[in-house]
Amino acid sequence: MQSIPVLRTTAYQPVFEFVEARGLPTESHFEAVGAPLRGYEEIDRLAPERPLWALLDRLYRRDGIEDVGFRLGASHRAVELPNVVPLLAGHPSLYRTLGAFCDALDSHNSSWDYWLEERPGGLRVCRRRSVFAVGAWAMEQYAVSYMVDVVRLAAPLDWWPPEVWLQREGPLLPAERQWLGEARLHFGSPVTAIAIPRSLLARRPHFSDRQRPPEFGAGTISQDIAATYREILQTQLLERRTRLTHIARDLGVQPRTLQRALARRGTSHRTLLEKARREGVSARLEDTDEPIAEIARDLGFSHYQTLSQSFKRWTGVSPSAYRRANRRRGS
Repeated sequence: MQSIPVLRTTAYQPVFEFVEARGLPTESHFEAVGAPLRGYEEIDRLAPERPLWALLDRLYRRDGIEDVGFRLGASHRAVELPNVVPLLAGHPSLYRTLGAFCDALDSHNSSWDYWLEERPGGLRVCRRRSVFAVGAWAMEQYAVSYMVDVVRLAAPLDWWPPEVWLQREGPLLPAERQWLGEARLHFGSPVTAIAIPRSLLARRPHFSDRQRPPEFGAGTISQDIAATYREILQTQLLERRTRLTHIARDLGVQPRTLQRALARRGTSHRTLLEKARREGVSARLEDTDEPIAEIARDLGFSHYQTLSQSFKRWTGVSPSAYRRANRRRGS
C-alpha cells in the first residue's frame, strides 16, 4: 500500500496508523468521510472532529471493529502525541496535570468541554455530550482510553478507575466490556467520566520513563507476544483454561497490561483463541480418527454443531470434508 503523506502533528495521526497497520483501505476510508489526506498544517483551525468521528464510525460499523476506540487508545500513549508533553509536563501533581489536560482540550475546541468535578473520595474527569451523533460511541471509547492514560502518568500502568460513566446505554458487547476492567459502569449518563481516588491526586506525574508501558509487568517473554500467546492457548485448550486472566497469570502480568500489548499488535484474546482452536481442530482432523463431537468437546466448543459452523466459516468446508481432503496417509 502506498503511504499517504500525513503531517504527524494532528489528531488523525493515530487513526491513520491504526487503519494502515491493519491493511485497510486507508485512502478510501479517509476520503469517504471527507477527512483530508494533505494540508494538515492547518488542521487545528479546521475543526476536524466531525470527519474524525465519522471515520471511527466507519471502522466500527463497516469493518466491524466493535471496540475500535479502545483499540485505538491502546495503540499509543497519550504522551506520544505531538505537543502533549509540553502541555502537561512540569506540574507538581496529577491534580494540576488533569486541570491542564482539560484546559488544553477546551482551548482547542470549546465543543469538547472537559472539566474536573469534586466527588466523595476524589474527583471525576468529565466530558460533556457532543453535538455529533455519528461515531459518538467509538469516540467515547477513545475518550475514556486517553483520560485513563493521563491518570496513568501518576498511577500504575495497569490502573483502572473504580467507576466509569458512559453516555451510551448498556449493555456492552463482550469485545467492548473487556476494556473496562472491573470498573463499575453507569450507563445513560449526561457525561462521560472516570473516577479518580483522592490518594492519586497528589502524586507527581512522570513522563521521561513512561513514554510506553512495559509489555509484560513481572514476566519476561523473548518471543513475539502473539506467537507466545497462541502457544500457551494451544496447551491450555484441553484444560479449559482459556480465559485472558488465565493466560495473564501464566505470563506473570496483569490482564489489562496484556490486553494493551495485544492491541498494539492489532490483535486480541478472542482473535488468538479462535486461531488456536482452528489450528487445533485442523490438526486433530488431519492426524486422528477421533469423532468430531469429541474434538469439539476437548477444544471447548459447546456443541458439535458449533464447531462445524465455526470451521466452515474459517475454511469454507465442513470438518468432514476437510478431513477427507487432508487426512494424512499412514496416520
